[in-house]
Amino acid sequence: MSECPSGLAKTSAKRRAATCARVAVAIEWLQKQDRPASLRAITEADAALSDGQPPLAQSTILNNPEAYELYLQANPARVRPRARKPRRRDKALERKSKAELIDIIHETRAELAQLEQIARKLAFGSDPGD
Repeated sequence: MSECPSGLAKTSAKRRAATCARVAVAIEWLQKQDRPASLRAITEADAALSDGQPPLAQSTILNNPEAYELYLQANPARVRPRARKPRRRDKALERKSKAELIDIIHETRAELAQLEQIARKLAFGSDPGD
């Protein structure tokens, strides 16, 4: 893959730095006001402080590693978001036909009914239906 053209890289670096500066100013302003520096508060403060510039979006802060780090530093108690764990899939079930899956569901329901009956017997000493 080719590198970014140098002009694009410079522009991108300037925008990232400008975002960081705006976030830092907004956080400082919020701290002087004794307000928490949530993402929403930062974007609202930036909108109030900016001179006609378009306000920062929360996603801009989240997608800029340096700006996001400033946000986290202003919120030490905030837990960093965890990556989602991929859903566990049962490969054996993925290879079954629809009819086979329906049979498995019926068998599981029947087993559940038996377990519920056993649970009732244990709870009451005997099955009320006997």
